[in-house]
Amino acid sequence: MTRVLVVDDEPGLRQSLGLLLADAGYDVAAEGTGARALERALAESFDLVLCDVRMPEMDGLAFLRAYKGGGGTGLVIMMSAYGGEEAALAAMKEGHTTTCPSRFARTRWYSPCARPRSGNASATPSRH
Repeated sequence: MTRVLVVDDEPGLRQSLGLLLADAGYDVAAEGTGARALERALAESFDLVLCDVRMPEMDGLAFLRAYKGGGGTGLVIMMSAYGGEEAALAAMKEGHTTTCPSRFARTRWYSPCARPRSGNASATPSRH
């Protein structure tokens, strides 16, 4: 079963994404801070990490750097309610391959979660 970690400081979004993914058959865990998510992501194995870009204390880019630097191997998809192109470009420069707006939860984007990854190929969100 595909394991997904949802990282967002907004409880409503964390819960909504968790429910959507669980209903679709994914094994979902969630954390409300980048620091707790990093600790968990490095201690457990996740196939996919959905991470908010803007969070207090440890933002999404800091999480991404620390996760990849600590040996994390899951695909990281950065989410942003702000749609900032600068954050997306910075994430891609850090070796991240996909960004999605936070409102994407309503579009049934999660079909790429089950796709196998090969190398550094980009996962493109699509509709179910």
